[in-house]
Amino acid sequence: SLSFAFFCGASAALLEGVGLKKIVFWLAACLEMIPFYILILPLSEVYRGNKFFVYTLLAALMWTSPARVFTIKSSTILKKNYISLARCLGGSKFYILRFHLFPELVPLLKVEGLQLFASIIKMEAFLSFLGFNLCSKVGLGQMLGEGVIDMIQGYYGNFLWSSLSLSSLLLSLN
Repeated sequence: SLSFAFFCGASAALLEGVGLKKIVFWLAACLEMIPFYILILPLSEVYRGNKFFVYTLLAALMWTSPARVFTIKSSTILKKNYISLARCLGGSKFYILRFHLFPELVPLLKVEGLQLFASIIKMEAFLSFLGFNLCSKVGLGQMLGEGVIDMIQGYYGNFLWSSLSLSSLLLSLN
């Protein structure tokens, strides 16, 4: 989903006269209107065990925010003087994308990738906490859920260590 977001954002900024930017923002707004968990919970229950479907669904829904960021950053990069100079010297859109736009977006690509990875971990933990394991038999959310049951019985270790491991994992990514 990150590569799709990068492609949508960079091409929407590069082909701004075509109106692709409005289409990308409209499509992202339409997908963001649907509450994510309301869409994924029934579908994950229907296609339980089908990892390809779950990963495809995640990729289809998680590209919207990075695409907006890449579009805005690409638009600001394309307004710089050296991009205008490259266009005047006959640089094609692919040349500008490859040698000017992509190198400046690589750090942003890394940051967005880490944020996307952290949000997927949080989403998996939340869904497995609710009892909807998407792909695996063991997850941090399932460990937290079992820890809550243990905590009610007076045993705090399972909940403490699973919540500390989830927190340290997410903090290490931010």
